[in-house]
Amino acid sequence: MKRIIKFASVIMLIAILAISVIGCGKLSENEAKKAIKDLITDAYELNEIYYGKGIVYKDSGNPNDLYMQAYENEKYALKNKLVERTYEVFSETYAESLIGLAFGGAQSEINQGSIQPRYMTLEDKYDGWIFVNTDYEPLVEKVAEYDFNTINIIKISRRFIEATIKTTKNEEVKVTIVNEGNGWRLDSATC
Repeated sequence: MKRIIKFASVIMLIAILAISVIGCGKLSENEAKKAIKDLITDAYELNEIYYGKGIVYKDSGNPNDLYMQAYENEKYALKNKLVERTYEVFSETYAESLIGLAFGGAQSEINQGSIQPRYMTLEDKYDGWIFVNTDYEPLVEKVAEYDFNTINIIKISRRFIEATIKTTKNEEVKVTIVNEGNGWRLDSATC
């Protein structure tokens, strides 16, 4: 009797494994193009926040204030909302680097070329409200827009998809998306 139960358990495990492997199949080329289009579209507003014009803030009137509070009507005036959305669109490692640079800046060993954080929060007083560095220079003057008809798939696998796409200014950009188990995420810059 124990043998029969063990044998049935093994058969069930094999069946579950087979179903899970089949469920993790590669996307078709059209599905891959749609996933890339959706992620690039979703990334646009985040690219504006991290690379472009940034979050709109209210002027305190004090010229000595380096950081000013984001407007109440800003979609991502709270850090937790911005962080959550960033992880929904970008891969875990790419999201961590974006958030780390935006809220932590970058320090060089000899203090030359250091970058102050673009954003900060005062958790104890403002409950995660974002404050914007008024001296921060955007990394790009205008965030790129894309012609989705130019998506060219280079490689499709179960774990990642590589493609190229052209901007509306006819510049070709390589794009990578990765499957992180909770869905496809953008793993490259599209700013």
